Amino acid sequence: MSVSKAAASARLQLQVIGGSGRHEHFQCDGVTTQNAYRLLALMAKDSTESQGVIMCDSVPPEGEVHASSTSSEPGDSSVEEWIPAVVCVLVIVYLARRLVGLCRELAADHERPSDRMVEPLLPRPKSSAPRTERFVGLDVFRGFTVCWMIFVNYGGGGLGFFNHSAWDGLTFADVLFPWFAWIMGYTLFISSERMLSMSAWSHLQLVLTRSTKLFLLGLFLNSGKTWMDWRIPGVLQALSVAYSVTALQTRALTSLSWPFHDVFHRQIVLGLLPLAILNLSFTFLLPVPGCPTGYLGPGGDSDGGRHRNCTGGAHLYVDQVIFGIRHLYQTPTCQQEYHTGAYDPEGLLNWLMVAVTAYLGYINAMLVTKRTRTRVLLITSAVLIIAGLAISGLWYTPSSPWIPVNKNLWSLPFVLVTSGLGNGCLAVLAVVFDSKRHHAALDHIERVLCAVGRNAIVLYVMHEALQSFFPFSARPYDTTTHALVLHNVAAVVWWVCVAVWMTRHRLFLTV
Repeated sequence: MSVSKAAASARLQLQVIGGSGRHEHFQCDGVTTQNAYRLLALMAKDSTESQGVIMCDSVPPEGEVHASSTSSEPGDSSVEEWIPAVVCVLVIVYLARRLVGLCRELAADHERPSDRMVEPLLPRPKSSAPRTERFVGLDVFRGFTVCWMIFVNYGGGGLGFFNHSAWDGLTFADVLFPWFAWIMGYTLFISSERMLSMSAWSHLQLVLTRSTKLFLLGLFLNSGKTWMDWRIPGVLQALSVAYSVTALQTRALTSLSWPFHDVFHRQIVLGLLPLAILNLSFTFLLPVPGCPTGYLGPGGDSDGGRHRNCTGGAHLYVDQVIFGIRHLYQTPTCQQEYHTGAYDPEGLLNWLMVAVTAYLGYINAMLVTKRTRTRVLLITSAVLIIAGLAISGLWYTPSSPWIPVNKNLWSLPFVLVTSGLGNGCLAVLAVVFDSKRHHAALDHIERVLCAVGRNAIVLYVMHEALQSFFPFSARPYDTTTHALVLHNVAAVVWWVCVAVWMTRHRLFLTV
């Protein structure tokens, strides 16, 4: 780009952000070319000798009008900046056309939704037990959750709402993993009749084999350069433990005839509550060296740095003792804001609450029937959300005694609220997709999302394993929001096409 020789005087506003976080403002005069009105970033040292960044925002002379400092003038537009966006649009259009074609071919030999079984998040054992009616809304919910998980894991289009909370609070990204676990528990009840038809030893072998495979897949995705820095906890590891605990415990309690005649109350009192109480006991009663007992804060710079090494309180302490600090997640979401050390949001104590989430899905499935499904789901949704908000004190402040809604801690309010939202979402999807009369476009959406849901585990593993490889590792030259959204949507569409292709060829990879 050529630069005009003519120069105009301009005032430069400089903001120095020192290494200590202190801000200093300066004003200076300078000479810039007419094409140089833009934001400049210069490395410098402030008066405290700590490294900082000078942000120079140029202001044009009075009476002169120019383009915004954050965008180039029309004559300076580069063709390269538009190439990634155009390519993303073309890829999405092409994949969408292929997807429609695959859906039409799949529809030709696709059995009616009311004649199919609900496919569990984990595969069910072979059995000669009679098939029950398929819950299409649950299939759609599972596929919907997997698609959003892929979108979020690939960057969420750079939108803040699709990023995980730094500590307390709830974003859309935070609810996806709990929904995944909740669906797993729901489908466990649907397949419970087949489980009960197996011998206790066969059932134990099946559950332990599948949970071990899930755990090993999680370790594979977490692989480090050496064993010394290999992260042990993870998403699939938490799901594997939650699956084994829920599957074994629900079967054992179903087989009992005491102390309650009602199996529903038995599952709550002897199954669900002990898991939650065990987690709360460790969280609030376990003494942690150098930290207040029951501490729930992010540590680091919070609270004036008084609890710098206490991130998560007992959660971090238990993980350090069991796994070792180097085997935990080294870049948690709280690190950037609070400058903390390692902390794992899928740590050992959180595994208990993932199991509680799966258990809530199981218990909800016990309550519903086809006739009362929507009403029961909406009622339980309201109950769980209100209970979660009540336990969190409706609003949370650092000095309040309530338990915050916190994904990093998998706190009890977080579990209740996300499970309640899952109930509500499933109720809506059940009304839309289980209705006998709906638009033909919904049939296509149903088939696509069911295809994704039936290969949920393989899509999750593949998108995680390949995200560091081309083309998923590529980033658009233009980093504006719309370009990032197009890039991430294109990646989701790709994996949706893979799922539809696998379903068309009756290819289902299970653990």
